Amino acid sequence: MFGRQAKLAERYVFTPGAPYPVQEHVIKMRTLVANNQISRGLFQPIELKWIDANRDSALGYPPAWVGIWTTFLGLRSAGLNVKPVIWNNMKYYPYTASFVARFSYHLSVTLFTLEPAGRPVLAAQLRMHPYETEILRGDHYSGAAINGVLAENGGLAGSVVSPPLPPPIVLAPRGPQLVACRHCRRNFFDNLPACPWCGAPR
Repeated sequence: MFGRQAKLAERYVFTPGAPYPVQEHVIKMRTLVANNQISRGLFQPIELKWIDANRDSALGYPPAWVGIWTTFLGLRSAGLNVKPVIWNNMKYYPYTASFVARFSYHLSVTLFTLEPAGRPVLAAQLRMHPYETEILRGDHYSGAAINGVLAENGGLAGSVVSPPLPPPIVLAPRGPQLVACRHCRRNFFDNLPACPWCGAPR
């Protein structure tokens, strides 16, 4: 079965806006989908190809970053409102596979925009989307991070011209790993000296 799935993934050609590549099915999570990176082991190879292609497409197009952030907040809110079910005497939270996949790549993009290479670009994009920026600044989850990005890069009055993009990212087999902040318990990459959400040192 895995070999067949791998062959399907090899033949799959992603186009922006492509629908989810497999029949919808349910993924039972032990915890609510809210802040944590999703295990790639939950997905079939063709699903992973769809996730990675959407992530790379968004990373290569900074004008989409603010929309990614606002959509992520909506996904996170929906993920927190799922009611648990009991299956084989264990409590699970049922999510559709497409929802978990979308949450996964949106979270990956938002985390990248908080890395040093992405922060100046995100700040410029935020200044070009004032309405969405106010929503992000006022949200209890994203507010501290977004305000920090703006404060570091000239605030709302800075240049609206996006700086040059960093060189294309080559994803190594083992890149930075996610760690949990000891202060606010949110995830961030371990190559950062401090939590981008609350500023606590790693």
